[in-house]
Amino acid sequence: MSIRTKLLTAFFLCLILAVVSIAAFQLRIARTTARAVFKEQAAGQLQRVDERIATFLDPGKMSARYLAGLDVLKNARGQLTSYTNTTSQTILLYANHNEYERKIYDEFLRIGKGNANFGLIFMGTEDGQFVQAPEKDTLGPGYDPRKRPWYQGAMAQSEDISLSSPYQSSSGAMVCSVVSKIYDTKRNILGVLSIDYSLSELTKALDSITVGSTGYIVAMDGSGQILTDRQTPANITKKAPEISPAWNSIFSTQNSVVEANLGKGDKYIVTHTIPSLGWRLAIIYDKAEVQESVDA
Repeated sequence: MSIRTKLLTAFFLCLILAVVSIAAFQLRIARTTARAVFKEQAAGQLQRVDERIATFLDPGKMSARYLAGLDVLKNARGQLTSYTNTTSQTILLYANHNEYERKIYDEFLRIGKGNANFGLIFMGTEDGQFVQAPEKDTLGPGYDPRKRPWYQGAMAQSEDISLSSPYQSSSGAMVCSVVSKIYDTKRNILGVLSIDYSLSELTKALDSITVGSTGYIVAMDGSGQILTDRQTPANITKKAPEISPAWNSIFSTQNSVVEANLGKGDKYIVTHTIPSLGWRLAIIYDKAEVQESVDA
């Protein structure tokens, strides 16, 4: 092989190497850019979901604040019935309420009828008395509202209005309680007001959201309990940290990006935290979708 041929061969090899290096560099840039675009789109969508959840919960918070501020509630100390000493089931009847309880009951019923998402509205006091609307058929013996988790949770909160951990009702719907502390006219703590709030409308709305071709929304409460997961409904009410390490990484990551395999291929996941609720939101989509955008 002549020197000229060797030089030409070396030149073309260097040229090919340079082209390949440039192509590889451009591919890395393209992939990074595509991931950044997907992240930006997902982050914007999650912020809008955050605002949508706040808007959905606002009526419950406003109604709880309104009721807790009524004089008929503020002056209820010693005016309601206590069932802490009962030894058998009690049938709750409107006719058996005293006049003061009926005033509160009627107001609760009026507010409850104003929002299809409202369920039971309940007021319990620090002396174990309570009133609720609408009524249940029976009440268990020795019922004491002060021992209920939502009551104790509300008392432990620094804020006057808070949200209980969501739970699944007997009908299968996700429900939470909007709870508010009640103060008497001297600003001494009197008790707790609770409005059961159905999340069915909210979870259906979240399930309908798509991002790109494969992206969908997952919502978790502060304990990691999964509230909505369109792709794997069996995960609902399970706690993410207990499902798998991949799910735990989603729950424990705040406002960032996670790449994981959730049992259905590699996923690209953008997370977001709602500070006021402690909830986690995530958009999960196929990693292949990012790669396809690069190939295009």
